Amino acid sequence: MDFALCDKTMRPLLAIELDDLSHEQVRRKRRDSEVERIFSEAGLPLLRLKPKKDFNQQELISSIKEKFPDFSMF
Repeated sequence: MDFALCDKTMRPLLAIELDDLSHEQVRRKRRDSEVERIFSEAGLPLLRLKPKKDFNQQELISSIKEKFPDFSMF
């Protein structure tokens, strides 16, 4: 997990994983499957994103809301 969105009590609400080129390796794919299982069992949504130089704010918000519909920036 690269980032976590948390509530004001610091309880994690959503995990974000940046999938760079290393995630194409067989060993890393096995690890990613295990990470997916762990987060699923914990009931914590996991958002996987390809790293970019610049993220479009609206696209990022939309991606977050797909995984965590109750997300609100304010």
